[in-house]
Order: sequence, then C-alpha cells, then structure tokens
Amino acid sequence: MAFNIEDYSPKSEPCLYREWFEQWEKYRPWDERKDLILRRLNRASQSYRVKFDTRDVTLEDGDALFARLLYSLTYHWTKSPGAPPEDEETTIASLETLGRGGSNPLEDLTLVDSMLVEIRENRTMAKEYMEERFGGYAVSVARRMGLRVSADLDSCEWWLNSYYAMVGLTGNKPALEAYAGRAGIGTWIKRVVYSANRPKEEPDVIQSEVDDDEKPNGALTNVTQDGRLSADKLAEVNEFSEQLRAFWLELSPVERVLLLYWNDKTPKRLSRAVRDNELDDVWDISAADVREAFKLCGVGLASKKFVQNLVKKRKDFLKRFAFEPVDAKTFVPAYYYKLGEFDKEFPVTKEQIVADVKRALGKSPS
Repeated sequence: MAFNIEDYSPKSEPCLYREWFEQWEKYRPWDERKDLILRRLNRASQSYRVKFDTRDVTLEDGDALFARLLYSLTYHWTKSPGAPPEDEETTIASLETLGRGGSNPLEDLTLVDSMLVEIRENRTMAKEYMEERFGGYAVSVARRMGLRVSADLDSCEWWLNSYYAMVGLTGNKPALEAYAGRAGIGTWIKRVVYSANRPKEEPDVIQSEVDDDEKPNGALTNVTQDGRLSADKLAEVNEFSEQLRAFWLELSPVERVLLLYWNDKTPKRLSRAVRDNELDDVWDISAADVREAFKLCGVGLASKKFVQNLVKKRKDFLKRFAFEPVDAKTFVPAYYYKLGEFDKEFPVTKEQIVADVKRALGKSPS
C-alpha cells in the first residue's frame, strides 16, 4: 500500500491518516467514523492518566496530545510484523503488555503531557511518577558520567538540571516536546541527562567529520558519540539502539557470536554503504558468510536451520525500520558499533556457548 508512516510526524493532522484507517470497515466512511479512534485513544489515555494526574482530561480533535498518540499508535501498528491485518486493539494490547524499549509509548506520551501541564500549575504528581518509574535510566547515565548519585533525586544537581531541561525551566524549549513515542521514554530521559550535564567545554551538538574511507573502517564513525547529529536524529538513533538492544537480549549466546562474526566480516561493505548512501544490500548476509557460519556450527541439518533462522530474524528486525538511503550515514554505523558495545556489556562465556550448542544443535562444539 502507498501509506508510509515515515512521511508523518507527531504534528500531522489526524485527517491525513485516512488512507491507513479506511482499510478497516469500521472506519468507513472515514468522515463519519474518524471519531472512533479519537474516542479509543481517549479511553486509553484516561486509563494511564489516573496513575499520575488527578485532572479529568478528555481528548478532542485538534489536541496536540491526540496527534501525538495517533502518530505513535499508527507508527507501531504499521511496524508490527505482517501489518496489516492487525487492528488498533491488537497494537494497543501489545504496547500495554510488551511495551517498546522498556515501556508503553502511549502511556509515556500521556505522562509527558501531564508533566508539561503540571509545571505551570505547581504540581509534582507526574514528576514523582516519572522519577519512580524511570529514575533508574537517569541514574545509569549519571553514574557513567561520574556524577554524584543519591536515593533522593531532588538532592542531585544533575537531576534538577535534567528535569528543568525536560520541562523547559532552563528557558529553552522543553526537551520532552520532541519525544515522538516511537519507543519507550527511557531513552529520551538518558539523552536529556547526558545533554544537560555534559562538561561546558563540549559542543552543544555532538560533532565530528566522517573520516575518509582511507582509514580502516573510517566511514564507520560512531555516530552516537562522534557524529554531527541534531537532537531529533540522535533521538532516532537512540530509539533504534534501544530496540537493537532488546533484539540482542532475545538472542541465544551462539546467535550473538554469529552476529558479531558477521559484523567483523562486513566493515568494507558497511563503509561503502555509508560513503555512497546506498542501502540496497547492506543488511544482507553474503552466501559465503552464511556458509562459514554453517562450518562454525558444524555440518548438519540442525546447524543449517539454526543459521538460516538467525539470518531471517536479523533481516526481519532491520526491515521494521524502513531505512532510506539517506539514513546510511547514521544507522549503519550505529548498528556496527552497538553490537560491539553489547558484546562488552553482556559478554558471552565459553560455558554459555557450550550449553547453547548442546541445546540448539544437540551436540558438543568442536
């Protein structure tokens, strides 16, 4: 179908989603039944809001929150495997039970709305809920930055800097207004903590020129640390990284080892994709590399099925993001470097590999 969620944003008018919703009979004709999705998102938002906001808020067409919720819902709906035929109820249930990147983006968007309102009304209920629910994300970044951490976040200067930046008390536009609901809000909180507390001598935008391809892996600059990225693009990379982390954690030890093996085998192809803004085959695993994986796992039908299944899982995961060629300079390096970081964060031991080979392939490793 022609509908492409990448052409939309949290500011898109609800009427523009007509092409997507008219696939379902209950939304036809759209002009008469478009209020159905408004009422459904209103019920969802009200159910979330009771946790952190005592106000009786009803969504209306034209509300900024409705536009954000509609974008987030449609984003995850269109990105779900096999979409359509899943409907909005299936998508909402998935977001509420499984989350995306650690939490439910629909609830997180409602929380953001409450936080931005209550700061003008001298209330802190949403803030306190956010601290209880997501404070761990902030603390993890503060510790990595060497900042003082205590049980009372409000006694930490770094946290007040972060919170003020989130809600706009620094005089700048509230950082939370840029949260789009493409993943749970934890990634955004970590980004704001870093941005609000980095040393003053560091630039406002993380900068670096992409190295010449003459250097080994030169084009694969770690964009999350060294690339010239806007806040919005950095947030997209962080959301991708969070989903890649979740994908990594779902993999078995041997699957992780194979992904790293393929990563090490493809830097020239990845560098070429970055240099040329070309994504035609960058995510493919070559037949030669697949055959090498067969050898690593051992000859046999079980090994072949195991490797082929991993190739498909990886491809299906990356297809969810519908990358455009212009994204090559951003997301190819992010994928390359993030796998290395995950390997350090979640190292695979020899004992885990031995046990996984026995479990998955029914034999001892050679």
